[in-house]
Parts: sequence; structure tokens; C-alpha cells
Amino acid sequence: DFDSPLTTARFEITSSNYSFTYDGFEVEIGNPISTLSKKFQNESMERGEGWITIQVHALDMFMRFDFDSDESITRILFVQSIT
Repeated sequence: DFDSPLTTARFEITSSNYSFTYDGFEVEIGNPISTLSKKFQNESMERGEGWITIQVHALDMFMRFDFDSDESITRILFVQSIT
């Protein structure tokens, strides 16, 4: 049996010219980080100093949201497994 190596796709948003929409919920650079809890209440969420990661099991992906000292989103990173 041959198993192909696990690969990932990666995409990030760092400009307020772009936004991320998931199931009708829009996230933009500059939004308060607290807005994420409105949409992702049931997802696996982990918070560190200056970042939050959210595991979206239905999409086999995770998102990382970086934020500044004002708790405004500064970067959105998406990583998805591709098999």
C-alpha cells in the first residue's frame, strides 16, 4: 500500500482590501478579535498572546487570527490539509 504524503494549502490575508466570509459571516483586517466568538462558538478554539487559532473540522482546516494590543485583527491565515 502506498500512502501519499500529506500536503497543505496555505493562504493569508494581511490587507484591509480583502475580507474572509464564512457562512454569511465576514471577517476583515481591523475587526475586533471578539467578533470571532459570535460565529465560531462550537469550533475548537485556542488563544495565545496575540493570536487565536480555530479548527474547523467540517472543512479539515484551521485558521489563525493575529491581533494587536487593541485586539484588532492584523492577519488571517488559513491552512487546509489536502490529501
